[in-house]
Amino acid sequence: MKSIRSRLLISLLTSVILVLAVGFVSIYYLAERSLHRQFDAELHDELDSLALMGEVEDLSDLDADDLEYNDHGDDTEDAIRFEFAELTLPRYQAQPKSAYYQVWDDSGQVLARSPSLQGKDLAQAPLNTSVVSVRTVTFHDGRSGKMATRRFSPIVEESMKGQPGTEHVLTLAVARSTADLKLAAALLFRVLASSGGLTVLLVAIAILISVRRSLAPLRSLQHDIETIDLDDFSIEFETDSLSDELLPIAECLKLLMKRVESAIKRERRFSSDIAHELRTPVSELRALTEVSMNRANVPAAELISLTDANGIAKHMERIIQSLLQLSRCEAGLIPVENNQIDVKELANAMWNTFDATAQEKQIKFNATVEDNLQLATDPALFASILSNLFSNAVEYTPEGGRIDLNVYAENAHAVVELSNTTDGMAPEDLNYLFDTFWRKDSSRVQSGHLGIGLSLVAAVSEVLGIAVKTALLDAKRFRISLEMPAESV
Repeated sequence: MKSIRSRLLISLLTSVILVLAVGFVSIYYLAERSLHRQFDAELHDELDSLALMGEVEDLSDLDADDLEYNDHGDDTEDAIRFEFAELTLPRYQAQPKSAYYQVWDDSGQVLARSPSLQGKDLAQAPLNTSVVSVRTVTFHDGRSGKMATRRFSPIVEESMKGQPGTEHVLTLAVARSTADLKLAAALLFRVLASSGGLTVLLVAIAILISVRRSLAPLRSLQHDIETIDLDDFSIEFETDSLSDELLPIAECLKLLMKRVESAIKRERRFSSDIAHELRTPVSELRALTEVSMNRANVPAAELISLTDANGIAKHMERIIQSLLQLSRCEAGLIPVENNQIDVKELANAMWNTFDATAQEKQIKFNATVEDNLQLATDPALFASILSNLFSNAVEYTPEGGRIDLNVYAENAHAVVELSNTTDGMAPEDLNYLFDTFWRKDSSRVQSGHLGIGLSLVAAVSEVLGIAVKTALLDAKRFRISLEMPAESV
């Protein structure tokens, strides 16, 4: 993943989700622990309250009701009275959310139990428990809950203190269902989960907006770079919107553009200077070979050499003329005279120059040109465009191939499409077609083709305001299109 935006979004969102997840899990854990501690504290308080309601009484003071209630078949046990067992406490009655209590002596004998137990027993508590203990239990009705147990000594009446057998250590247990506790924990979890999801969504939106706004200067910088013209390398960045990190990059880009501009100007000046310097000696060389060829009684071997030299000189002249024209186009020194031209007539005239070569290679040529289609442009410059297009097509179309010319009007524009058979052109080659002296096949360097034709097409088209497009229709078909304003009569 190479996108800075994607990296920032993923890393920030991942970090936020992890932080929120840890935070919410911690909150849930602490809140659940707090609920359990509160639940346990209530059991402790309830246990302490019930422990204060047990006492050892003088049997002589007990009335008939007390004796009936305390009758366990043992006089010592009958002397222990539990006030909470005498009261009708609603929470300890048989109901859906009832609580439970139970009392044991050291022998494990049950001394009292809540009506809610309906004759059943709670889990036997350890008899040697010296402090309050809380554990999870399952009740007789299948519900789960918590049970708190403690050892306690019933209060001894003043009249009974000091008498033998009046000191008792009993075990008291209080239990409640944890159903409400679980519901509260589940509700807390749902609240935290929904609020966490909403928080993540809002934070994601905020991060997306923040990242987009933070990267906006990069898009602005990209736009400024894309608008750089090869004829004008001056570039001004909106420094007010650039961050401190991007300002040095903008300054480096300015320096780089100046260096590129200087290099391109040197290259253009060098090409122009070379062409000017070579034009005169090459012309003289061609003239000398022509004079020598026209002498009387020139030996055959010498005539062949002179003919070859003359051909080389003419080839060099064409290169020099093309370079000079290319330099003038790039420097904006080509004068333009707009006149009405008939596209069909001009196209036929330009093709006649290459018809003989095409026939030698058995190339089929098909032209479909809309009648009465006229253009307002410079005839000489447009003719040079067609000439270079035909020259390039004939040169690179394999033997037995086909060249198609299609000229038509569309949406107030004239479109000139020239397609030809190709052998081995790849989609990436389209990026280099207009580079000077570039050739797909290096073996054609000696073929006589200059390697400047499409460069001139692009340069002259820019002068005339013509849009040039290239496409590889398939592995065997290349197309170049010219689009310009049309005047149909």
